[in-house]
Amino acid sequence: LTPAQNPPPLRASKGEAIRSPRGSPLIVAHVDVEAAAGQQPEGKWLVAELPRSGFSGESIPQLFFAAFWLVFTGCWTYGAVSGGAPVMFASFSLPFWGVGVYMLWESLREALVGEILEVGQTTYRTCSTLFKWDHCVDYASFEDLAGPPIRQCTADSCKLIFEEEGARYNYEFGRSLADNEAKWLQGMILKHLPTNFPEAEESRPKRVVEVQNDLEYDDYGI
Repeated sequence: LTPAQNPPPLRASKGEAIRSPRGSPLIVAHVDVEAAAGQQPEGKWLVAELPRSGFSGESIPQLFFAAFWLVFTGCWTYGAVSGGAPVMFASFSLPFWGVGVYMLWESLREALVGEILEVGQTTYRTCSTLFKWDHCVDYASFEDLAGPPIRQCTADSCKLIFEEEGARYNYEFGRSLADNEAKWLQGMILKHLPTNFPEAEESRPKRVVEVQNDLEYDDYGI
């Protein structure tokens, strides 16, 4: 049975709850789906939800900095144009506009956008939620993955990456998970799969990304 391309996301609140690590915002559950037209294939799904974090002491300064960056860039661009500077000179501000918009979007996304991960027996997908709206990507098959999901971590946050061989884009979940949360979710996914990656049931690969002199270095470990 092939799932519909874009049925509404499953909700962990509708299933059998699984206790997540202490203090974690993750909501994880097993959801039983009955056969229905236009829905996910019937069977037991593992559903993980990461609610939006809201505006906090960490996101508000980032938001103000992004706004300040855009205002400063706007004032500089306006001064250059109104002063009769050539268009080519004023166009040097375009990269700064791009950086400012990116920082603003990342700050708002962290505060307002939630995430959902659906893991079936053979397929998986991710969804984004914004208040009453949601958007889900197409289903992907575990058969196309290069291996079990990897948790990729920077200094203070981790996310799970489903690396597909030859793909331009890999599905990701949990951009701000703690390392223990990502490792725990890795284990839940591997336990949920009946036949995929049986040799990796106890292996939870990790990639540490360090930024040094604007260059990224990958360090693999468990």
